Amino acid sequence: MLKQNIEMPGSEPTKKPGFGRFTACCLLGLLLFLSGFSYGCFIIGDLNGDCQVGIDDLVLMAAQWMAPSACGSEAGLVAYWKLDETGGTTAADSAGGHPGGLAGGSWNPLGGMYRGALQFDGIDDYMYVNGYQGITGSSPRTCTAWIKTDQPSGEIISWGDRDIDSGRWVVWVDPTGVLRVDVGGGYIFGTTVLTDDLWHHVAVTSGGSATDQIALYVDGKIETIGEIVSQSIVTQPRATVKLGVFLLQFSYLTVNYFEGLIDDARIYDRALSLQEVWSIAKTATTDYACADMNMDQTVNLTDMAKLSQDWNRVSPIISINEFLADNESKSPLGPGDILDGNGESSDWIELHNNSQMTIDVGGWYLTDDVDLKTKWQFPASTLLQPGDYLIVFASGKIPAENPGNYPYVDSSGYLHTNFQLSKDGEYLGLIDSDGTTPVHEYNSFDLGGHYGYPEQAADISYGYYYNEQRYFSVPTPGKDNTRSPFEEIVEKPDVNVKGGCYIDAVDVTLSCGIDGAFIQYTTDGTVPSLTNGMEYTGPIAVSTTTKLIAKAFKPGLQPSDARIETYIFVDSAVYPSNTNLPIVVVDTLGIGIIDDAVNKP
Repeated sequence: MLKQNIEMPGSEPTKKPGFGRFTACCLLGLLLFLSGFSYGCFIIGDLNGDCQVGIDDLVLMAAQWMAPSACGSEAGLVAYWKLDETGGTTAADSAGGHPGGLAGGSWNPLGGMYRGALQFDGIDDYMYVNGYQGITGSSPRTCTAWIKTDQPSGEIISWGDRDIDSGRWVVWVDPTGVLRVDVGGGYIFGTTVLTDDLWHHVAVTSGGSATDQIALYVDGKIETIGEIVSQSIVTQPRATVKLGVFLLQFSYLTVNYFEGLIDDARIYDRALSLQEVWSIAKTATTDYACADMNMDQTVNLTDMAKLSQDWNRVSPIISINEFLADNESKSPLGPGDILDGNGESSDWIELHNNSQMTIDVGGWYLTDDVDLKTKWQFPASTLLQPGDYLIVFASGKIPAENPGNYPYVDSSGYLHTNFQLSKDGEYLGLIDSDGTTPVHEYNSFDLGGHYGYPEQAADISYGYYYNEQRYFSVPTPGKDNTRSPFEEIVEKPDVNVKGGCYIDAVDVTLSCGIDGAFIQYTTDGTVPSLTNGMEYTGPIAVSTTTKLIAKAFKPGLQPSDARIETYIFVDSAVYPSNTNLPIVVVDTLGIGIIDDAVNKP
C-alpha cells in the first residue's frame, strides 16, 4: 500500500531526522526556485486535490448540495460575463462592477455552452463596457471565452489603443481561422482552426512583458504556435473593453466584427496556470474544491454526472513528469538546457507534485531496474509543496566515490542518483518507501521482451502532456510541459493496400518517409499512441473485417495524423462481377442490432 506523508496546505510538515543541514538548506532553496502553482492531475471531480475521485470527493459534493452559492470567488477574476440574459441590453458582470451594454446583438437563452449566449451578426453587433479599460501596461492577465463560429476574422475581446505600437490587446479569430493575439506591432497565433461551427473554449494568458510570453489555449490545451512576432506589451488605457469587435470612435478604421456565439467571457488579473485553464474548460472554474461544475449557482445531478465521469480514477500524486536521457547541454545555455551543480550535462529526472498537499518523498526510491526497485533512495525530509517540481540528476554517483556526501548533493543543491538513463529505452520507476509499490513508472513500451520508455534522442526530453506520454523538442525542467513552438509534424504513414471491400486476405504494409520515425497501429478501434497499440515491424495480414489505425512517431516531433483504413470482407457471391452498380455494405463491427419487438414483431 502506498504510504504517503501528507500534510494539508498550511499545516506543519512532518520532520524526520538524518538530513544534514547543508543538504536541507540547498534542497530548500532548489525547491523554492522550482515551486509553482500548477496542480496537474487533470481529473474531473477531484475536489480534495488528492489526484483521485472517490467517496471523499462525493462527501465534499454532498456538503455543497443544492447550495444557492456553492463556491467562493476565484482568485484574480476581475470581470465575468455569463451572458445568460433573456432580454434587455445589459450583460451582468458576476465578478464585479463592469456590466456590459449591447450595441446590437441578440440573446440566445438556450443556445450557449452553459445555458444562454450572446449572438453577434458579424456586421455591426458588439458589447461594450463603459468605464472599464481592462488590464493595462505589462500587467499579467488572462482572457477566456467559449465561442462558436464558422467565420474567420472575428474579434472576441479587446481594449487599448490601436494607434500606438504595443498599446492594444486584441484576442480574435484571424483570417485563417486560428486563435490570435495582436498587441500593436507584434502578435502570436496558434494552429487549431476554430471556424467549424462547434463550441471551442479559447484562453490567452500573459505573464510577461512581450508577446513571446503569451500562451494560447484551445479547449483546455495549450496551442502549438504558428508564428510569433516579438513585441513588448504596454497596453494603453484608451478604448474600453468590448466583446465582438475592437473599435475606437473613428469610423475610418477597419474592424473585424465577430459572427457567431460568445458565452462565459472572463478577464483575470493574473496569468492562469496550465491546469487552471484546463479546469475552466472542463468544469467552468479554477477552484478545484468547487462542486458547481457548470457555474449555475447550485450543485445538483448535472454536477454529479460530471464527477462520475472519472469515478475511481487515480492519477499519481507524485509523477515522473519529464526526463532527459541524453543531455548535451553546454554553456551558454539555450532554451531547455540545464547543467548540474558541477557544470556537467548529466541526465535528469523531474518529479512533480500534482496534488494540493505537501508530500514527503523521503525514503522513496528511483530506479531504472524493474528487478531492483530500491536502487537509489531519497534522503529523509525531501518535501514537495503543492505544484512543486524537483530535478534529480541521473549522473551515476556512487557512495564509494563520494564518502560523507551520499546521497550525493552537488554545490547547487541538486540530488544525484547512482544510475544513468539509457537513451535506448529502459524501465524507470518512482517507488514507495516500502521498496515494492510503484508510485509512478514508465513500463508500457515494448522493448523486445521487457518494457519501459521508448528510444530517446539527444536533448529531446520525454514525459507527460495532459496524461499522455510524448517527446518534447524543447525540454522544460522545473516547469509545465508544453508543446514547443514550430514543432514539425511527422508525416502520416502510407499503406500499400487501401481500405475497401475484399474477398481474399490482404497483406498491408505501412511506411513513413521520415528517417528515424516508427509506426504504432491498432485494430481494435482505439487511437494508437506511444503507450497504446503495437509497433509496426512487418506486413499485417488482414483476413476479416478490420479497422486499421496507424500513427507515426519520432523523438522531438509531433505525432502524425492517424491513417485510418477499413477493410471489409464480403462473400464472393455478393461481390459485383457483372454490373457497374455500387454495392452498399453495412457492418456493425461486432455490435448487435436490437430487435424492435414493438413496431416490427
